[in-house]
Amino acid sequence: MLVTKQHIANNSIEDDYSKSVSIEHRKKFAQFFTPFPIADLMAQWIIGNKNLKNILEPAFGLGVFSRAILNHKEDVEINGFEIDANIFENAKQHFEDTESVNLLLKDYLFKIVYFPAHN
Repeated sequence: MLVTKQHIANNSIEDDYSKSVSIEHRKKFAQFFTPFPIADLMAQWIIGNKNLKNILEPAFGLGVFSRAILNHKEDVEINGFEIDANIFENAKQHFEDTESVNLLLKDYLFKIVYFPAHN
């Protein structure tokens, strides 16, 4: 039997993070956290593509879109980019046991990266 890991399906991660950093810091990085129900609706639309294998998440944040997607479809590779070291370290903790999520502390607009396929 295949056991599916359930990812946090609310904004508790984002709420905790928002309490731990200043509003100035969040403004500096233009951090806006999408409400989970909206991310989930978008995830359902995206996974409607039955050929979906890879997703680029250019502003990963704390991974609300990735959590929503992975709750519906586990067999997808997600490549996430983040430019804020604070939020990047926090996100890494939440996805450390999720092999299909590759996170980079880089600006995707200025860095071409090749992600090798997982075997």
